[in-house]
Amino acid sequence: MLSERSQLVTIFDFDNETQHGKLEDAILEAVFNAAKYYHQTNDQHRSAAELKLASAWHNVEYARRAIFTDLNISKWSNEDLRQGLVDALSRGYIDFIELFIEYGITLEKLTIKDLDYLYSTAYIDKVLPLKKIKYTVPTRDDFYAVYMRNYIEVYNDKNVPLGDHALRDLFFWAIFLDRFDLALYLCSKTWNQSVAPLFGARIYAKAAAMTLDSETKQSYKHNAEKLDKYAASLVDRCFECDRDFAVNILKRPAIAFFNVLPLKLALKANCRAFLASKCVQRYLDNEWFGNINYKRQNINFRIFLCSVFFPLIPFFCHTLPYIHRHQPYNPNAVVRSRNPNSSTHPRTASNVRWTEKIVYFYKAPIVRFYYNLIFFFVFLGLFSFVLLVDYFPLNVYNGTRSGIRGLPLPITEICLHICIWGIIIEELRQFFLMHSYDEYLDEISNIIDMTAIILYIIGFITRFVVIEGFFTFSKIIFGLDLILWYIRILHLFAAYERLGPKLIMIFNTMKDLLFFVCFILIFLFGFSITSWSLIITSSQVQWIYDKRGDLLNVTVSENGTHGWNWKLLRDVTNYGVWKVFGQVDAIESDNSYSAVAFILAILFVAISNVLLLNVLVALFNVTIENVQEQSHDIWRYQRFLLVNEFRQKSLLPPPFNTFYCLINAIVRFIAHRQKRYRNHRLIPDEKLTVDIIETGDGLTVPRLKITDSMKRENAIVEDFWRDLLKQMEEKKSN
Repeated sequence: MLSERSQLVTIFDFDNETQHGKLEDAILEAVFNAAKYYHQTNDQHRSAAELKLASAWHNVEYARRAIFTDLNISKWSNEDLRQGLVDALSRGYIDFIELFIEYGITLEKLTIKDLDYLYSTAYIDKVLPLKKIKYTVPTRDDFYAVYMRNYIEVYNDKNVPLGDHALRDLFFWAIFLDRFDLALYLCSKTWNQSVAPLFGARIYAKAAAMTLDSETKQSYKHNAEKLDKYAASLVDRCFECDRDFAVNILKRPAIAFFNVLPLKLALKANCRAFLASKCVQRYLDNEWFGNINYKRQNINFRIFLCSVFFPLIPFFCHTLPYIHRHQPYNPNAVVRSRNPNSSTHPRTASNVRWTEKIVYFYKAPIVRFYYNLIFFFVFLGLFSFVLLVDYFPLNVYNGTRSGIRGLPLPITEICLHICIWGIIIEELRQFFLMHSYDEYLDEISNIIDMTAIILYIIGFITRFVVIEGFFTFSKIIFGLDLILWYIRILHLFAAYERLGPKLIMIFNTMKDLLFFVCFILIFLFGFSITSWSLIITSSQVQWIYDKRGDLLNVTVSENGTHGWNWKLLRDVTNYGVWKVFGQVDAIESDNSYSAVAFILAILFVAISNVLLLNVLVALFNVTIENVQEQSHDIWRYQRFLLVNEFRQKSLLPPPFNTFYCLINAIVRFIAHRQKRYRNHRLIPDEKLTVDIIETGDGLTVPRLKITDSMKRENAIVEDFWRDLLKQMEEKKSN
């Protein structure tokens, strides 16, 4: 029997050089011998079995030495190798995937059918959450409908190869199935590698918002933060190599990822580390100053002076240094200079025409920022003056307002209303420019603006009712509205590097203060109600005694009725709130009630002023220390939001923005009409992003236009991925 089946016998020898003293290699060899014997009549089945066993055993060294040889590879069909690569992907064996790619089986040869099979191998409890709980294995369309609704692609033929989109689709597959390490490997092979982690971060952030389990939520958030940091490291690596090239990466749409713009994607994904990177900050400098040369000395102060003096007439704008920057990236525009003597460097202020200087001055977001800052200070001064000096009931009795008889409202108040309606128009314009309502409400400054506008409209309506109660109500509402507008001006200070981080610290410590107020209120009302009820007992109840000390009668004030009024609540709060700050007033009465109230006051002051306030100070210190480390990065993120906001602002501040919005609306309407008139003409596009090529099998394969910048980006960040994947491998081995 042994002589007939000698090929099934495997002898393990510790000194055998072939087996290298490893028992698992001997077992693997025995299993392969059995597979060869079972499929000895069919070479194709035997090769497929060897591939499956090699992948299942996950012994890449043995597979490379004994299976992936030139002799064996030549016997395998492309279908077997492709199925082996799919099996390695489903198991998540990165080293086997590398081995298949090394022998010429690229991921681009996988088909839509293979991708659907990979989705079917998922475990239901280990994939990213979906909105609707499914008891079957979710498909590719299910994930795209939840996480990437705008990027759904329909394939009619399942045998179509993935082509150049294979790495992108497989990267999303790994993210959806929460195979983070495999996703990082596939990310390192894609094009537009600075954008791929941003997509992953957005998907993980959305998954964290949808899941209910706290541990899983934290894991998703951690993965999103990792991908955010990787994207920042990649773009900064390009920035260290070539600054202009890295900034252009941010301006160009990512061809391999649905032509999305990196900065818009990072903003939607809330990738703060990416937006705080050095490259993005250089991009913000270019955008913030526009065509003004910000590298000159005292350029901020010079721009401010040009904005202050004759603010609406740029009389001094010609004194600023200007440069001609490159035009925004247009993938369909190919401009080549045929003149060898032409210069590609930006022109300086010496050869910029005076008309261009005016245009460049108004287009710079920093100028719009200074205009709005100046207007806001004037607006707050006007608002304060009106409330203090010039706010009167509507003139319906032919009185005098601002020295003019019969004028319904003072002139200053009329100017105030014009300014506020200009602000409302600008806020509406900003609201309609947003892609979604959630994006608008994500910013605290927008919520403050919306609340202030609602309060103003309420006060504005009640202001025209000539009744004392309505007039009092309108002035109170306008006073609250003024407080919000004063708070709103803090948002403008976020542009300054020294003030921005301090504002972040203040807002974070205010969160601690809100929690602390809840504890204080518990002690405050418990103490105040008890103490005040004891103090006022003497005025509520009268005990009448005779000369011998016998009780004659007990009287109750107001016959025990109408004891409640709103003044009582104010007295209770007023009695206790000052004790929080250590102010203890002597109690005039000397009865038992007063004695107990005095003892309670001492205890309350000790708890609130000595204990709780010191705990609050300690919490502030901890919060400030934690924020201090991240405040600069957080400020950079806030600065990006500010630059993005003022880049879309009107050229003129309120109320002059009304004319700009009107002219802009007319121009847009005319342009829209012209576009509809020309819509029947077909304009061929000479440069497409995606080419469709036909293979020898008659199948169409999507091909990308791989540009030189995409190749250069991958070459620059190659070392980063190599080091990262090596660290991951070492971490697994340990």
